[in-house]
Amino acid sequence: MQTHAAVQVPKKRKGNNPKGTTPAALLATYQFSAELAAVTGTAQDTRQAALKAVWAYIKQHDLQDPAAKRFVLPDGKLKAVLGGQDRVSMYSMLGLLAPHITPL
Repeated sequence: MQTHAAVQVPKKRKGNNPKGTTPAALLATYQFSAELAAVTGTAQDTRQAALKAVWAYIKQHDLQDPAAKRFVLPDGKLKAVLGGQDRVSMYSMLGLLAPHITPL
C-alpha cells in the first residue's frame, strides 16, 4: 500500500494589496448627471454604487429581456442614461454609464 505525501497548498494572496484594505480608487466619490441621478436617487456616490443602483432599478422595473437575461430593455428614464438604445448588453452597461459619471 502506497502513502501519498501531503500536498502543500500555497496561501491565497489578496491581489496587489498586501494589507488587505480597499484601494482608494474604489472609494472615490463621483458626480452623477441629472439623468443618472434620476435613476439612482442620488447625485454623488462611487462607480460601484451607481452600477448597483442601476441594476436595482432594472430588477425593480422588470427590464431584463425574458428571452436573454444578459440583455436589458430600458424604459424611458433608463434609456436616457444608456445612450438611447432599445436593447443593451449587461457587459456594455458600465461603458454607457461612464459619460454620466464625473470625478469631483
